[in-house]
Amino acid sequence: MSQQRALKRKIKAETQTRSFSLELRWAGDNDHVLEGVSFSSETPVRRYWGNEILDHSPGAANLSRFLDGAAVRDEHDGDQIGVVIAAEIGADRKGRATVRFSRNQRAEEVRRDIADGIRRNVSVAYKLQKMRLESTDAEGVDTYRAEAWEPVHLAFVADPADASVGVGRADGQEHGDVEIVGDAGTEPAAEPADEKETRKMSTENQKPEPVPAAPAAPAAPAIDVKGAVRDAMEILSIGERHGMRDEAKRHVEAGGSLDEFRALALRKLAEGLKPVDPLPPLKVPEKDAKRYSLCRALNLLAQQKPLDGLEREMSVEMAKRTGKQPEGFFVPMNLGNRALAAGTDNVGGYSVGTDVLAGSLIELLRNKQVCVAAGARVLSGLQGDVAIPTQSGGATAYWTAEVAETTDSTQGMGQVALTPHKLGATSMFSKQLLAQSSLDVEAFVREDIATVLAIAKDLAALAGSGAGGQPSGIITQCTAGAVTFGGAATWADMCLFESTLAASNADVGSIAFVVSPSVRGKWKQIEQATNTAAFLWSPDNTVNGYRALVTNQSLSHKVIFGNFADLILADWEGLDVVVDPYTRAAFHQVRVVMHMLTDVGIRHTASFVCSTDSGAQ
Repeated sequence: MSQQRALKRKIKAETQTRSFSLELRWAGDNDHVLEGVSFSSETPVRRYWGNEILDHSPGAANLSRFLDGAAVRDEHDGDQIGVVIAAEIGADRKGRATVRFSRNQRAEEVRRDIADGIRRNVSVAYKLQKMRLESTDAEGVDTYRAEAWEPVHLAFVADPADASVGVGRADGQEHGDVEIVGDAGTEPAAEPADEKETRKMSTENQKPEPVPAAPAAPAAPAIDVKGAVRDAMEILSIGERHGMRDEAKRHVEAGGSLDEFRALALRKLAEGLKPVDPLPPLKVPEKDAKRYSLCRALNLLAQQKPLDGLEREMSVEMAKRTGKQPEGFFVPMNLGNRALAAGTDNVGGYSVGTDVLAGSLIELLRNKQVCVAAGARVLSGLQGDVAIPTQSGGATAYWTAEVAETTDSTQGMGQVALTPHKLGATSMFSKQLLAQSSLDVEAFVREDIATVLAIAKDLAALAGSGAGGQPSGIITQCTAGAVTFGGAATWADMCLFESTLAASNADVGSIAFVVSPSVRGKWKQIEQATNTAAFLWSPDNTVNGYRALVTNQSLSHKVIFGNFADLILADWEGLDVVVDPYTRAAFHQVRVVMHMLTDVGIRHTASFVCSTDSGAQ
């Protein structure tokens, strides 16, 4: 017999998907509104960690995204073709939604396929937030009930991953914390008293024979269940991104480590890579650069009109250069964030001017971008996968006798592999704002789009997890050694950052600290030594003589120190902009979704030292 121990832990889980057969029920005469789309049930689904049941009790499903107009897509990673306009969990413990289709060309094609019975499956993407261990069967398979989960979007799919059980594959876009309650563990049950007494009476008159002493068996190592699950999820995510899905599954089943699979993936990736020179930026004549209007392009699409003129020509040229078709339209990177000079009449047409002034555009207070300011290198205009050769080992010198042969040595070579990661961001603009021809509005829209993407790239460079489509940032790749404060920071900790970096011969280049405002505030109050009035954070914004930069990016107050010249921010050619006039139509707003391809690389991982805990203790 066994008893269950109630434990709590958290795992990182990708966004999951489930597929269901589609039952058609059009809304009266409106053949663009589909009602009663079943998207969830309590049918158990087998995941790699066990069976998963989505709880449909009141309050278990967070429908806020669906009720706020979640996207409906052509396949999970395809174009948006509609919007969810209503959703509910029924008394039969099933989730149902009402969907309105767009009238763009791709949406019309999918809608006709649905009406003709060609597309028969709908799939929901959802996030798990809290699960409870419900049972464990005789074969050791756990069944978990998701007591808190959130639908993210719907997709009409041609082929579900497994129609018999309605399971879709995780889309790999995001990893979130999932709280696990009621973890499985066993303890021996108390032995019944009568059985214990019987066993005692049957053995007390027996003379035991001597048994040679055996060496004590080593204690079994403690199993880090949380770490094992996290590593397995990351292995599967790496395999999904790099076309190694089967290898990843076999590696997890064989109990292989995350580091081993990372090395395997890097070797396979490097085999097909060669150094690639970036494309030169698209040359745009000055007269065309002055005429190019991002607001005009957004306004045309917001009115469901086709893109035309110079903006269309630029997009077509970008498609030729990249060999890819945009989901919306391409904006050359050197035009996407070009701040226009106010007061120039022929930039984007004569300005409305008196209606919209620069001072009336109140911008959002955003997190500071620090990587470029700290000295990171930027590569732009890339095409395909890129490999940067690196020297991982040097020649070795030997002392020898006069006539002895010198031992051969070789220089180790490696590669920093840069592969495109899709970065998406969303911004909202009022239709009235986009209808303006003001220079200030044009500059405002361009800067807003460029800034929101730049902030996301900056955060990935600092703390990207390497999973769920994210690049691996500095904190994730930090290998030079770690500093643990274990309490309030001290001057000895500041010196340890410096000496650890120097021990790796990496104390050169653009060296800086990156911390949160809370860390700065704390360090301004801690003296280097008692009664010296010299604090860890100096008035000239330096720490131990090194530059110190501050950002509100989510670092959990961890401290980063290193040579930022060894950080590479890579951008591939083109910014893909999709205009959604439906989701926020009731608010007279246009939802603009931007995608770009980017990656983060570190030339020498030993160039950075990170703290394992908060510097603001």
